Amino acid sequence: MRVAVVIGASLAAVAGLAALLVPRAPDVHDYTVGDFSRWRPRAEDIAADLRGQPGLSEAQRMERFAVLFTRRFRDKHLAVKVEVTRPDRLNVLCAASIPRWDSARIAGAATAEAGRLFGRQFGADIFESYVTQPRVKVAELTPGTPRARIEFSPAFETLRARERRDRRPASTVSPSPTRSPRDSAPSRPPLTPP
Repeated sequence: MRVAVVIGASLAAVAGLAALLVPRAPDVHDYTVGDFSRWRPRAEDIAADLRGQPGLSEAQRMERFAVLFTRRFRDKHLAVKVEVTRPDRLNVLCAASIPRWDSARIAGAATAEAGRLFGRQFGADIFESYVTQPRVKVAELTPGTPRARIEFSPAFETLRARERRDRRPASTVSPSPTRSPRDSAPSRPPLTPP
């Protein structure tokens, strides 16, 4: 009887350890942003902050809105950034690891809050951002009544890939460890007057 208890306890311990060490398949909910409506600073916190600074110009108020809205996600360690591009347009940059439906929700919230604060409709360009590569436009948010329209299109990605390819230099020069990078730059012929 005592041996059976020891064997049973040992098997339970091994099973518990295996459950901790064996990786589980990720669930789709592991990657979602979730409900961010209660995260700070909330829409009313941003409005109160802007009212508390009456000397700011319209452009400064819009930039302040973008900083505070961005902070809502950065405080939760999510790579999201909002930029003001025009008086009626925002850029919403989300890490590529954030699902596109969450990127769309974030852009919708940003444009809706900006619309309430500044009294006009806002559109947005939605980008996937990367640490080591340029941002990639993946969608556009067009304001509308009763709701905005968000269009994800592979054409945005293809256009961006073409732009990156066209900007890529024809050749690269690797600096030598014994020379400065300036010394290893390709030589150019001297300019001659026409």
